[in-house]
Amino acid sequence: MPVLNDPVAISMGPFDVRWYALFILIGIFAAIGLATWLASKRGLDPEFLLDMAP
Repeated sequence: MPVLNDPVAISMGPFDVRWYALFILIGIFAAIGLATWLASKRGLDPEFLLDMAP
């Protein structure tokens, strides 16, 4: 199994996006998606949850 030793996932000009930043963003979006899905499943307004986020 190959091992990636480069901490940079994407390089766009002077900006480097690291792997841990991508995983943090994936986690945030997954949590928002799960929370809105659960809210709509339980009869709550999903927009209310999104309004509570900073």
